[in-house]
Amino acid sequence: MGYLLSVLWRIAAIAALFIAPALQGVVVDWGAQCREGDSVSCHTVAEAYAAEGETVGAVRFYSQACDLHLADGCTQAAILQERHGKLEEARAYFSKACNANDALACASLAERLNRDGKPEDAQKFLEAACVRGAGGSCSLLGADGEQRGDRTAARQWFTRGCQFNHGEGCNQMGRLERAEGRNAQATTFFERACLLQSATGCSGLADSFRDKKAPQEATRYYTMACRYGDYVGCNNLGVNEEIAGHLDLAKKWYKLSCEKNVAQGCQNSGLHARKEGRFKDSAAFFARAEKILKTGCTNGVGTSCAELRAFQTRSPASDDSKK
Repeated sequence: MGYLLSVLWRIAAIAALFIAPALQGVVVDWGAQCREGDSVSCHTVAEAYAAEGETVGAVRFYSQACDLHLADGCTQAAILQERHGKLEEARAYFSKACNANDALACASLAERLNRDGKPEDAQKFLEAACVRGAGGSCSLLGADGEQRGDRTAARQWFTRGCQFNHGEGCNQMGRLERAEGRNAQATTFFERACLLQSATGCSGLADSFRDKKAPQEATRYYTMACRYGDYVGCNNLGVNEEIAGHLDLAKKWYKLSCEKNVAQGCQNSGLHARKEGRFKDSAAFFARAEKILKTGCTNGVGTSCAELRAFQTRSPASDDSKK
């Protein structure tokens, strides 16, 4: 083994003569320490090769860092191998990284196995990712448990996701607590979710304040929800602003939510346009709302089908298009 390593290092030394001067310096300075078993030095050399686009050298040194139990060496080797179509080698490196407690490597491998139609293998690595602190993986396991009707498992995984600072895990726990009438506990989870910048968590918290008849607090958190990307929250912000008599602000938020494909935002925009006698605009808003609901119904999204039937019963689009 000693003789083989010696040969490999002689090859590396010769190769260094033909690489960029900056890279030569790194190979000389850090390469010796890598040879002596310093995993961080191997990783440093690998990064230098990668920065120069020298994939073969990068993989070689990342692999050595991996063999010296540096998890990120395994992960980076996996990423490079996958990028060059060497999928089996990539998965082997991801597996090594996972075994070395790299949670994201476990999650990455789970994603790839699931994509390849191996859900049982994917589940194993998703659980490994969660146990190692990947909160998003915990939340995915919670969603899977809920889909299977196992609420105990769903709660277990969502709670762990929240503990690992994954906002959606906290949000889902808030939703479950609210559904079971534990509003104080729900609010606590929503607060944590919003603090972790979960858009739907902020909306859940805003809903809690709205139910408590605290409109200013509700407006504050709907604003945060909208800013973080929950466009239903933008529509609800519009509703709050309209109740407060701020019609220009209300129309602004309704229009934004409509542009982001929230049907209720389009309907509210249409109602305001109709009140102002802008019937072409109202017809366009109502037509967009109907299109969004039809798409949602076709794709099985939430209550889109029921909302579509109710919308078509009122048929505001056809009324305004005739004016």
